Formats: sequence, C-alpha cells, structure tokens
Amino acid sequence: KKSIAHSAAQIESAITWISEQPDEIYLDAKCSQRLPIDLPDPKEAIFHRICVALGASAITREKFGRPSLRIEPAIKDGKKPLTIGRLSHARGWVHVFDEESLPVVVKQLSTASDFVAYLNARSKLLGDGVFVSAEAETDLLARYLWHNRSFPNETEQYVIEPDLWPKVSADVNFRAGQKEDQVSYFWDHLIERVTGRFIDGTLETGNELTV
Repeated sequence: KKSIAHSAAQIESAITWISEQPDEIYLDAKCSQRLPIDLPDPKEAIFHRICVALGASAITREKFGRPSLRIEPAIKDGKKPLTIGRLSHARGWVHVFDEESLPVVVKQLSTASDFVAYLNARSKLLGDGVFVSAEAETDLLARYLWHNRSFPNETEQYVIEPDLWPKVSADVNFRAGQKEDQVSYFWDHLIERVTGRFIDGTLETGNELTV
C-alpha cells in the first residue's frame, strides 16, 4: 500500500518536471546525458502512470487465494487490502501490475502501440462507472483480448468473471488467433528492421535505391 502510494507520488513529480522542464531530462544521475528525443508539447502529451508491485502476487495468493491484486475502481487510497482503485493524490489512473500479471500483459501486448491501446482502454473502463471489479489483472486482460482488444460497452454494473484468463488462454479459437498474430508480428518486425537498415544505410545491398 505504502510502496504503491510512494511510487505514484514519484510519478506525479516526474510528470510535473517533464511538463515544466522538458529540456532538462537526462538519462543519468550526473545529468550529463540528455534524453536524445524530442518530447511532445506537455499540453498535448498523454502520460501513462504505471507501477510494478513486486511481491504482491505471493501475498494475495497466501491471504486470498488470488493470483494477483484485485481491481476495484471505487476503492480509494488502499482502503481495501491488496485491492487497487484510485489514488487521491494522482491526477489520473495508476496502472499497477505485479509479478504475476506483468509477464502476461507484456507477452500478449508485445508492441508499444498494443500496450498503449490497452492502457487507454483500461483507463476508460475504470472511469466509466459501470465496471465494478476484477479479481486479477489477467482476468481484465482476458476480457479485453476476448472481445477483439476492446472492452464491450455495458449499461449495467458488472463484475468480471473470476479465473477468466485460464479459460480464455486455453480456448482453441483464441490460441489459433494468437498463432496468426505471431506471423503478423514477424513480418512487422522484419519490415521495421529492414526499413531501419535502409534509413541508416547499412543494408548489404539496396542502399543505393531512392524512394
């Protein structure tokens, strides 16, 4: 509880610094290596607040028999044990992952655009007033993936089915879809790599071509 609150406070401080001092961001403690990319206008930038709670999964299994931290957006400031809701001092939703959920999320959402799309959908879900709770992040992810990477619009409050991830991940159709995605990602990565080499002029052949 305290570690998550502390991490969230650090995130808010970082966002404030980035917004007010975008040209004073460094990669090292000595402030000798500037961030080598240009950041968007702070007024237009979207910040995703992410915390990793190491050790939380083991505790939730021991005390409640759950694989991961519970998600309940109505809970504020950790009023319910091992449950993630809203933090009053954070200016947006804080996405908290643990050692159980993080590897699954990263594996299923293996590109930056996929991960960001999930965070955006997740933030919208947490604030819609209809979603009540999920017993684990992986169950939340399962619902998202099962519905073609989106959360269905609901009109009445609902709770996500417990242990949904094991059911979805074992489904024959879901597994077949994952195999198709792997082929698509292979070509995406290959095209990205070849394009990068062409731009850098480091291809074995073809650098003389013009576009």
